[in-house]
Amino acid sequence: MALLWQKKTRDTLYQVRSAGNTVRLYSNNVFHSQWNSRRPVNGDIWDLLFLPIFFHSDIKKIKNVLVLGVGGGAVINQLNSFFDHLFIQGIELDKNHIRIAKSWFKVDTTKVNFVCADALEWVTEAKDKTNKFDLIIEDIFSSSMQGPSRAICADNCWFNALAKLLTSRGLLVMNFESSKQFKNCELTQIAKKSKVIKDVFYFSHAKYENCIGVYCRNSASVGAFNKNLKQFPQLDRNRKTCRLDFRLARLR
Repeated sequence: MALLWQKKTRDTLYQVRSAGNTVRLYSNNVFHSQWNSRRPVNGDIWDLLFLPIFFHSDIKKIKNVLVLGVGGGAVINQLNSFFDHLFIQGIELDKNHIRIAKSWFKVDTTKVNFVCADALEWVTEAKDKTNKFDLIIEDIFSSSMQGPSRAICADNCWFNALAKLLTSRGLLVMNFESSKQFKNCELTQIAKKSKVIKDVFYFSHAKYENCIGVYCRNSASVGAFNKNLKQFPQLDRNRKTCRLDFRLARLR
């Protein structure tokens, strides 16, 4: 593995490394994300943040996407690899991550508006001043000696703020440390009873503890999800060449 770039700040060592055609982002030697333009899906955990878009009943009508926590920009690249009509708003607290997304992960900046800001503050200030989003991907983690952990509590306050930014057919996608955290958090318990959310699904991967929660404002089905995937050869799980690897279940 080759070191392409690194930068040391007071509390963080950023490194971009390559493994063949794959570019990887490390912070303090913790593997954060990766991207290979020749292989938009690779069967790893990062695919699970991008896949929920296929729960939309008409994926061609999706226009505005909000990504909270850009990291290296892998999920943005995945979205742009399969859809050419999206406009993506990327909110990232760490200016070095934005730099890496642009310079090393080669995010197409003509389709993305990056804002260096605290996601909680941006959402709180923007909920009455911005267009609503068909898809919100919330992947906000902080690093510590114990490893990455969610940086914003998934509670009623955060749910209400994010729900106000969703269109009537919108999806909220959130990364959790584990399935237990996802199922037990206040946000999920509220969503199960909420009239705003019609369906809740979750993705997991055999090699990771993380759980990706999907909160749908419209009723959704696994059948429609699989049908949408089949529109793309790389995502058709009936093909031997498909690299997708995930578990999907409905919460209610």
